[in-house]
Amino acid sequence: MELQNYTREQMAETVERVFTEVTDLFKRKNGSYGRDNDAFGNFRQATTRIRNSQEANEVFDTLMIYVEKHLYALYQNKLDDSEFEERVKDIIVYMLLSLGMKDAYNKVADEFARSIQDILNRDND
Repeated sequence: MELQNYTREQMAETVERVFTEVTDLFKRKNGSYGRDNDAFGNFRQATTRIRNSQEANEVFDTLMIYVEKHLYALYQNKLDDSEFEERVKDIIVYMLLSLGMKDAYNKVADEFARSIQDILNRDND
């Protein structure tokens, strides 16, 4: 079956609908992604069990395994996947979580760099 034309207006409507649905999905599942007030708690705990580590890039790898599970099913079943929309929305949520991970990672890296700079400045005084 050939892919038919899809107007820019139709695409904009799809994006708006999916953003709303993804926001609702995130709100509904947010509690199950982490523990207590740790948005990455489940990923951190899985990484600890699997790799005996909580290093940021390894926690990110664990998140990507969740993404890969959905990607593999989509590669196998393509557009006929009975869970296509749910899988794609889950991937979007995981990608949003990865942006949060990157932000948290950058904050730690920035704090570390400031601490090093403070030490160097004290040594130069």
